[in-house]
Amino acid sequence: MPLDFPNSPSLNQYYVAAGRRWQWDGTVWQRIPDPGAQGVQGADGAQGAQGIAGAQGSTGAQGAQGTAGAQGAQGSTGATGAQGDIGAQGSTGAQGAQGAAGSGAQGSTGAQGAQGATGPTGAQGSSFNRTEYNYTATSGQTTFNATYVDGTDIDVFINGVRLTPVEYTATSGTNVILSVGSNSGDIVDILTFQSAGPQGPQGSTGAQGSTGAQGSTGAQGSTGAQGATGAQGSTGAQGSIGVTGAQGATAGNAYEIVSGLSSVTVATSSTISAYVNSQNIINITGIGFSMVSGKRFDVSSYSETVQTLGSSGSPISGTNALNIDTYSTFIAYVGTSSVTFTLSGVVSGRLSSWTLILIYTNSGSRNVSFSFGTLRYPGGSSSVTLSNTAVHDVLSFFTADGATNTYASVVGLGFAT
Repeated sequence: MPLDFPNSPSLNQYYVAAGRRWQWDGTVWQRIPDPGAQGVQGADGAQGAQGIAGAQGSTGAQGAQGTAGAQGAQGSTGATGAQGDIGAQGSTGAQGAQGAAGSGAQGSTGAQGAQGATGPTGAQGSSFNRTEYNYTATSGQTTFNATYVDGTDIDVFINGVRLTPVEYTATSGTNVILSVGSNSGDIVDILTFQSAGPQGPQGSTGAQGSTGAQGSTGAQGSTGAQGATGAQGSTGAQGSIGVTGAQGATAGNAYEIVSGLSSVTVATSSTISAYVNSQNIINITGIGFSMVSGKRFDVSSYSETVQTLGSSGSPISGTNALNIDTYSTFIAYVGTSSVTFTLSGVVSGRLSSWTLILIYTNSGSRNVSFSFGTLRYPGGSSSVTLSNTAVHDVLSFFTADGATNTYASVVGLGFAT
């Protein structure tokens, strides 16, 4: 039968098979010779010495296997006769004790850091005034009047297309000079922006009081520090709208006065009329109307009304009319529902412009359309791809033919909320 020696034997370990014995000497298995024929019983051999105890295993790692006790001495052969007994096998040395497993104590969890202090509220941003100048150019005309402080804070449009700063000069503070002369009939729009100074600090909100009657407007005093918000007074009754006067004939460039009418110089004795239209703008028209030589026709103050459609918690859907007879800027809260914008209050033959600020209440595909006649974007495009995240998009529109053709430009897409 084949021999099956143990794997990883210890020193002096025995292996018995088929009546034969082998001993491991640390390198090979050595066969122990068979005894001779049975002789006379000899005297008992002396007791083999106790095997040396294995060394104590070091602490931590597994203690090494103690060495086996030395083989008991072979009993001397007795006188010829019976075979003497084989000396007893020495006992195996004691197993080294199991070293203790090293284990440091688990460190305690560090204490929770203190909550950092809340940063201060940022300062209130500055406000600004916006002024718009509209002209119909003559052939080759390059100079257009406009009042501004900083030439980098203006926008110039020709037929709805915004010019880059290299296409005009704006340094005098009183006019804008185009690099290339206009074509006859070009629509030139100039928008200027001027800071109204920083906002005063926000006062604490006062308790909401009862609605008081609307008092008369007093003289303008100097601006004091921003105080606490007082109680909201009641809104006075809306005055009735005056009767719309007849439209006079227009000769040359037409001018609009949006504050009081003080004086008019007429080149001839032709009749000139002033009236208030449905947009509450005083208009002056008449044959032979002209400006005094060396003078400029200025707007002393200007502001625009704003209408808000929907809210952050209730975005709009369906068809929504923008009444440009009453408002010039619209803020619309839009989600992912289908929304169509239409126009009302359009006056044919008059340049009408408006700004639409789209505030998206969530992310997703937009289904927004504009029923403004034939819509024309710069570059020949008829549409624009709106943002699909919760940001703000700003678009600007104008029409000179009652919204048969509407010119659109993208002020900016993806403004942060």
